[in-house]
Amino acid sequence: MSDKKKTDETFREALTKSYIARAKLFYTSIKEKNIAYLASRIKNLEPKDIAWNLSELGINEKAFNLIKKTSINPLHVFCHPEVLLAKPDFAEYYRNLAAVSKKLFTPKKSETVDIRWEDPQYMTLLYSIESAVKRICEDNPELTDSSVILALESLALKPENVNNDVIVKAINLELRLQLSMSDYSRNEVKRAIRKILNSARKHNKAGGIRGYLDFIFEHVP
Repeated sequence: MSDKKKTDETFREALTKSYIARAKLFYTSIKEKNIAYLASRIKNLEPKDIAWNLSELGINEKAFNLIKKTSINPLHVFCHPEVLLAKPDFAEYYRNLAAVSKKLFTPKKSETVDIRWEDPQYMTLLYSIESAVKRICEDNPELTDSSVILALESLALKPENVNNDVIVKAINLELRLQLSMSDYSRNEVKRAIRKILNSARKHNKAGGIRGYLDFIFEHVP
């Protein structure tokens, strides 16, 4: 089996686990927050008076057409600003549908966050990122510290960054899973990535081309 096929299978397996976890979380949230009531109200929305400028709304055209072919009202799946202007409380339905953390959905008053390894609040977030790095680098032994550092630098600026880099993809996948089950803010995620980036630079400087990878292979479960 080629390295690319092995990597693709790893991503598919991880995606499946991620979507299962998100589906369970969404179902639990529906029960706890009476989202079913919101869903019943959304079913009464009429789509014919809504203008869908897909590129402007950031909606994938293929996904949109797939929903239309199934005769599902697009408003049941895609959030439209006109709907939120008229019904602001519907935001809770769409937020849960997308499994977006409430903290990410609501701006923080304070941007000061101290991320520490010994803090149980952030330990899971930090280890999930490093576990993703470890897993993808085990499957791709040609990767070095420099590959990891470049990926972390990209994500430290924009955590939601999506490109073809296998490490960025692996970290993004793990972050989506974590954020579907936790309430970390965007700022907390950025600072956690920077924390790991600093660690990667430190161990790379001390241990050479694979100093950081050797460290996490030894210490990250």
